[in-house]
Amino acid sequence: MQLAWTLTKCTENSPWFLPGKFIISLALGVLHLQGRAIAKSARGVMDTISAAQTHGHVITEFCFSVGSGRVFYKINTTEAPGQLYLYPDDVWPQVISLEDCTQKIKLAQHRVDLIGREGNFSMLHFDKQVFWRAVYSPENMCNIDPKQMQTVYFQYHIQLFNADSHGVLSNQFSCEDTGLLGFYEILAFLYFVIGCMCAPSLLETLKKQGPMHDVLSMLTKVLCLQAFGALCMFIHLHYYSFDGEGSVLAENLAELLEICAQFGMLYMMLSLALGWTLSTSKTEVNSKVWRTSPHAKVVGCLAAFQGICIILEQLFSSSHSMYHSHQSILGILALILRTVLAILFAHYLYQVVSKERSVLRKVFYKSFATYCFVWFLAYPVILLLAMFLAEEMQKRALVFGVTVAQSIAVIKLYRLFLSRSLYWEISALSAASLPLRLDIKNFENKSKK
Repeated sequence: MQLAWTLTKCTENSPWFLPGKFIISLALGVLHLQGRAIAKSARGVMDTISAAQTHGHVITEFCFSVGSGRVFYKINTTEAPGQLYLYPDDVWPQVISLEDCTQKIKLAQHRVDLIGREGNFSMLHFDKQVFWRAVYSPENMCNIDPKQMQTVYFQYHIQLFNADSHGVLSNQFSCEDTGLLGFYEILAFLYFVIGCMCAPSLLETLKKQGPMHDVLSMLTKVLCLQAFGALCMFIHLHYYSFDGEGSVLAENLAELLEICAQFGMLYMMLSLALGWTLSTSKTEVNSKVWRTSPHAKVVGCLAAFQGICIILEQLFSSSHSMYHSHQSILGILALILRTVLAILFAHYLYQVVSKERSVLRKVFYKSFATYCFVWFLAYPVILLLAMFLAEEMQKRALVFGVTVAQSIAVIKLYRLFLSRSLYWEISALSAASLPLRLDIKNFENKSKK
């Protein structure tokens, strides 16, 4: 509740108060999705009758690396004997299409007999990285009518392991998640080091209440959200390395922080392109732009709708991630809206640049547009390129590529705004027109037209 109150307060003064408040309220629902992710350590309650009626029940999926793997199971009863069948990804479509129970079982390449309350099963000589699906089937499922079977409910705990760097079968990470823990560990450490190095000078700059105060303040908030999101994801993956489940709260909080950072960055860049003044430390013109400009209202609605699509995709997805492959209708719609916003951003910025005569300001606009487009288009471009990679490499390519590209874009924007601070201060004293400035009188005249 404290988190909800804080985020709501942050949006009350924003021109997007209503859609922003709705998006944040919807995003908080992500935090209540406990245990929906497809974990590599699967827990649950199984019903033998239901499993027999469906010719097996899919428990989880896992990508075993080249070499060997291990399956560990633990159940709370010995009255429900059965098997755990493992199907590789290439035969799974055929398994789904078959109706004959016996034929389905023949397609399984590994079988784990659930004898006793717990046990281990080692699989050797994997030639390549392949996704496997673990399916539970009751004993003699194909030979006995499910109506004649005795209903048994039992709890299960199944863990799947890859070999670690020493060859020991204790690695909880699937092959598509390999390297994520180290990546977020380095990322969180870099955020911490950069924060310690740059925080004093940045705070001193913000205390001056200079021309670039608002934009630097918003950039700082975005960077802090991304840093805390990386820290939460590192915490989740750290616990995941021990139990295969991780911290659901930390994972969902990382998603929420990333969504807020994306929304804040989008709001800032489109505000600048539509005429946010950089000459003062207040944003009266900025608020007026968003409330009265038809273009701003269209952009605001598109951005809010994009945020809603992203959050709904997180809510309905079976596996959580800070960066999704966007294979659902909501995900595709979010990517389309993101591309449309990038086109609108380019259009508005081109109108500003085409009327500018100052070479210095044109250079500023060019650099500003370049870094913003890197941030805008990193996601769809890297996602498109990742589609040509193997399935087990797509997630890592998407996470690594988008995170690095957007972090570089934000840092470059920092340097751009800070390097022009003296120019802005002199321009403000001389009452000259500043980059991306829109005076109230000019704006009112344009809006009337």
